Amino acid sequence: MKYSVFCLGLILFSFTTFSQSPGNDLHFDGVNDYVSCSLPTVFTDIANNDITLEAWVKPNAGAFQRIVYAQYTTSLFFNISLSATNQIYAYVYDGSSYGMNTSTTLPNAQWSHIAVTWHHANDSISVYINGQIQAIVNGGGSSSGTNNLMTIGSRPDGNQYYSGEIDEVRIWDYARSACDILSAMNSDFDTTQAGLVAYFQFNEGTAGGTNTSVTTLPDFTGTYNGTLNNFALTGSTSNWLASGATITQTNASGAVTTLIIDSICPGGYHYFGGDTLYAAGIYIDSLYSLAGCDSLVTLDLSEIHVDTLVTVNGFVLTANDSTASYQWLDCNNAYAVIPGETGQSYTALQNGSYAVEINNGLCTDTSSCHTISGVGISELAQKTMIYPNPTNGVITIEFLNNESEIYIDVLSADGRMVNQTISTQNKTTIDLQNEAAGIYIVKIREKNEIHVSRIIIQ
Repeated sequence: MKYSVFCLGLILFSFTTFSQSPGNDLHFDGVNDYVSCSLPTVFTDIANNDITLEAWVKPNAGAFQRIVYAQYTTSLFFNISLSATNQIYAYVYDGSSYGMNTSTTLPNAQWSHIAVTWHHANDSISVYINGQIQAIVNGGGSSSGTNNLMTIGSRPDGNQYYSGEIDEVRIWDYARSACDILSAMNSDFDTTQAGLVAYFQFNEGTAGGTNTSVTTLPDFTGTYNGTLNNFALTGSTSNWLASGATITQTNASGAVTTLIIDSICPGGYHYFGGDTLYAAGIYIDSLYSLAGCDSLVTLDLSEIHVDTLVTVNGFVLTANDSTASYQWLDCNNAYAVIPGETGQSYTALQNGSYAVEINNGLCTDTSSCHTISGVGISELAQKTMIYPNPTNGVITIEFLNNESEIYIDVLSADGRMVNQTISTQNKTTIDLQNEAAGIYIVKIREKNEIHVSRIIIQ
């Protein structure tokens, strides 16, 4: 007996800022150039941390080379490398060895965005090229270098040097989704981003100029600044250069971020992201177009409260909510509607179990059932007669051997008091001719006994 009413949701939008800001990059000569950094702490417990590492690269193929290598110990490290033919190799050691490589190769001397994610719960690696997830195969094992160090452009012990340009290296402390990666790969950031633990923008020096004093690669977070090693820092190689990476946005987290605020009724549901939701909570979905990730949608779903509390006083049941609409139900008769009983209170005319269906204007819900007993079996009931019934408006109530005051209340079906009489006689007449036709409740009380009857005015 529960019904669902959906409320109009409030939808809020936030938009990405667009700009043109390619900035600079750093060229590595493939001979002995590399950048050394203190190790981000996310790499010190790879077995229990999710990680994403991203970079823009413009490689020159020719030998196996390291792009980024983070090593805590010889059995705890994470690195992205390139084969001699520009296949991406991703290695993660968390006490066990996991190595994967792509069948796709990066174009030589062209810019590509690469990303590698690590899911520690299932020991899985995912590789993305230009925002598209790649098929990967087992890539074997990896050699290691120097402990407690991260390097860009080589292994931590100064081997397997990278040849080409690198820009926009980012390290996150969670496994970013395909939508996260695709929507932000063409963006740089000038504000703090949740989960971004290290961020190297490479926007230093004068492109192609004399930069012999510019030997620091700043980390945007201010924690893991890098030191340039063996760079010439003058001319068109081994130096800061103008970047050709496709950076066209700033602070992108998706094309559009949408917040939907909506509600469900008790027992109701909401369709979202292909799922049927039955409980309040925060839910997130990614939307895709033919071009890929369009937007991230967050649903803040709440449940509308319906007050179904009922109090019982003798044979009278009363709904706690005084502003709703009501329909009383017979629980023992498959929740059948009790005709005419649409008031806040209901006086039971016979023993049974009763509930009320309450509509507060937004939702409908049903109370629990309440058992009423003792109706119509008292001594008062046995000595009372009410006639005629149905009536044209005048009723007679006759009591056998009345010896005390008897209180008589007549109520309309919606609980409105229409007549109150105190009788000390054996017979009492009550005139209800001014009342509308319908069902009325006659409640008779003598001392501690109550008798309830129903009459019909025609």
